[in-house]
Amino acid sequence: RYENGAAGSEPVDISIITDVHTIGKNNFANDPNMPPPVVTYGKVTVKSKSLQNTYAGKTEYRFDNLLDANATSYHTIDPKPGPLCSNVTLETFTTIMQLVGAFGRPLGITQFNDQDQIVSAESFEYYPNGTGLLPSITETFGQQLRKPQGNSFPSCTGYDLFINMRITKTQYKNLVKKKTIYKDGIFLTEEVLARDPSTGAATIVRVSDPSTGITETHTAFAYRQPGYEKMGTKSKDPSARNLLLAPYKVTIYRNKLVRDVYGNLVPGGNPELIGGSKTTWRQSLPMRGFDMGANKYVVQTRPSMDWKPFKTYEFNGDANDANWREVQELSLWNTRHAAIESKGGVTNRYAATKLGYNQRYVLCEANDAKYTEFTFSGFEDQETVAPGIIHFGGEITQGQMRYGGDATIKPHTGNYLAKVDAGAYGPGYFTPEISPGRSYRASVWVHKNSPANAALVLTLDGSRSTSKLRGGLISYKNIERSDPSNTSVGDWILMTLTLDVPADYVATGGTLNDFRAYLYNPGTSTAYFDDFAIRPLDLAFEGNVIDENSGRTTAVLDTHNFATKYVYDKEGRISEVWTESPTDGWKLKQQNTYNFKRAY
Repeated sequence: RYENGAAGSEPVDISIITDVHTIGKNNFANDPNMPPPVVTYGKVTVKSKSLQNTYAGKTEYRFDNLLDANATSYHTIDPKPGPLCSNVTLETFTTIMQLVGAFGRPLGITQFNDQDQIVSAESFEYYPNGTGLLPSITETFGQQLRKPQGNSFPSCTGYDLFINMRITKTQYKNLVKKKTIYKDGIFLTEEVLARDPSTGAATIVRVSDPSTGITETHTAFAYRQPGYEKMGTKSKDPSARNLLLAPYKVTIYRNKLVRDVYGNLVPGGNPELIGGSKTTWRQSLPMRGFDMGANKYVVQTRPSMDWKPFKTYEFNGDANDANWREVQELSLWNTRHAAIESKGGVTNRYAATKLGYNQRYVLCEANDAKYTEFTFSGFEDQETVAPGIIHFGGEITQGQMRYGGDATIKPHTGNYLAKVDAGAYGPGYFTPEISPGRSYRASVWVHKNSPANAALVLTLDGSRSTSKLRGGLISYKNIERSDPSNTSVGDWILMTLTLDVPADYVATGGTLNDFRAYLYNPGTSTAYFDDFAIRPLDLAFEGNVIDENSGRTTAVLDTHNFATKYVYDKEGRISEVWTESPTDGWKLKQQNTYNFKRAY
């Protein structure tokens, strides 16, 4: 049931009515081709039925649709002639105060049972329309008109009349001040005690519950803190970033409720801090990128136009937030200003993400590993890291070796593989930043038509702090396609190597000075590789193969580098799922058929 309906129309023009300028409204003739007017109702009742088709109660909704929350005022200055009747000016000032969203805002929701008894209710109170109470936007428009020979001043009849008009429009943001909830015979209130002056976002919210007491949540936004002024509003500083809702600190206080001599519930003591969090921010970011001069990937601290979160803290029982527990630090970013590595504040354990496809899609991600300790490439995406230098995603070199296959050589997954000519070094991954005492595993698929000695190679170069070895090769391992320990699935053969990093390893002093995993073809014919993965041995890991045009995941490689393939129909829906295993090869795991018809 609908009650108290009201129709509205939009302002369409500014017209002259006598000597006063005002807002006109739509006054179209009754035309059956016109859309119906917007109608809102002051009260809407929705009745419910049970499964037995009996009355089960109702819900009443109340809306604010009849209150005139907008005020318009006019101020007119009496016309006066200028010297020798040179001009007569009529000045009109119009002020419009508009509360945006007041029309149709909810006032209350009440639920009744089958006996029409109130089960629960919510009511809403709003801030009144007034300067200083609500965030606002003020716009001023001016117009000057000239009416030839329109002057009717007795001594200056026939002279021109000049009209100066100014309209000031102030729009106030419509915000809830207090919400009252009734349920199970108890009244709960949620009241906003303070708001941010720039955005209207709540900064102090009080929740009163007779059973638990008063809880207040205080929110401090970063742009109002010392050192973060450049996160503030552009209206005050054009170089600021308008990051007005970025949080700095949230604190939660609790106080018990007691009854005063009049029976009213009031706070009964000093508030107690029971929870909180804090976020620090920074503009200078440690970024991972390719250094052409050094011919390697490096981390450089660079200034950024954007502010990014740095460290987060949580309340640990100490009232001084300087002693709160550090939860996380965002420790590394890519050149697109996306976070790619974080460190746990208590555990110091790392989590990281490798992005590819022009830094748009996730290649692989891992917990308990630094950004440099793992990578994956399906040899699908290429990236020009410097003029004339092409890499694969995941910081894998030799991106120019991408190959789409032919009639006899099909990729293991995806649309591409790596083609390595006879006697050439293939794609590789090089880093000095690995963890001493940890073991690393590398694996890659090699096509059966590749030379028998097509190889996966691991090397470790550096120093050992507790031995006499100061620089030079510490470890070298390789495995060839013909190795009997390999696993064959169809036309592809999986090669796997593990390298143990000494606990006293130091990445200094050697000629290469790093950990290297690369592909090598010493044979006399072409070698073909696909799905290259490097990870810590104790790490759970997945590599993603993405179709670069559609963004769909076409395959996922598991911790042991076996694939799950996804086949899509023409409408982009998964039609088949295939899984790969060392015992069963490729096996159809799931097949989907989509059939749609009209419901009538």
